[in-house]
Amino acid sequence: MRSFRKTVAILAAVMLLAAMLAACGEKGPAVDPDRPWVDKEEIAYTSEGTFTLTTSNYNDTGEVALPASLTLAQWDNPEQPGYKFVQASLSVDVAGQADGWWIWASAFDKYSGTSFEFNNIGHTLDGEADAPRSVFDGGAIIPGGVDVLMWNEGALSADRASYTRTINVCVPSEYDGTVFQVGYASKALTEKDAEMDYAGKFYTVDQTPYYDNGHEYKYFAIGQGGAMEESSADAEETAEG
Repeated sequence: MRSFRKTVAILAAVMLLAAMLAACGEKGPAVDPDRPWVDKEEIAYTSEGTFTLTTSNYNDTGEVALPASLTLAQWDNPEQPGYKFVQASLSVDVAGQADGWWIWASAFDKYSGTSFEFNNIGHTLDGEADAPRSVFDGGAIIPGGVDVLMWNEGALSADRASYTRTINVCVPSEYDGTVFQVGYASKALTEKDAEMDYAGKFYTVDQTPYYDNGHEYKYFAIGQGGAMEESSADAEETAEG
């Protein structure tokens, strides 16, 4: 009887440990520091650029080609020592687009491909300090995980001729893995994206609706780099050509 009780106690402890681990959530895809995800996928990115953003109109009845530009900036977070903000500023010419449009703008980790949509919230810079955070596996890049927070802010000009979107990310100061993704969106893709369980699990970018779907996306990161280096001038030339 004593042996039976001991076995039950061990099983109960194992079940409790499993429940605790499950409650902690996933840590995301594994990280290979010798070959980042962007290299495996042969993703080229640049630090800024002027390009044509081709996307769907609001009712998915046709596509529109919108002149766009994007710049990047980063600075220390004064509210939290050891953290920094990385920000992409997207400007889009939407003059004459009475039918509306869709735009996808997000960010992910270049090492594992983990989408930052798992912690995309509506906070602004002022409210960020008290916001909840999520951690994904940093592997050899940052032992113990990478603490990430992301939020978007958009605004249409008074004359409805231009649209600006900022994608904001707060990460540890030593982390250099933020890559921004901008491009095609539609009502159909938005509906698919709404079905993703970002709150419950981690996804790599290629597991989201906004990858390998027959449409073009641009990628940006602080500094030059990636599997195929591309200057902002090359990005502009490619868009125009």
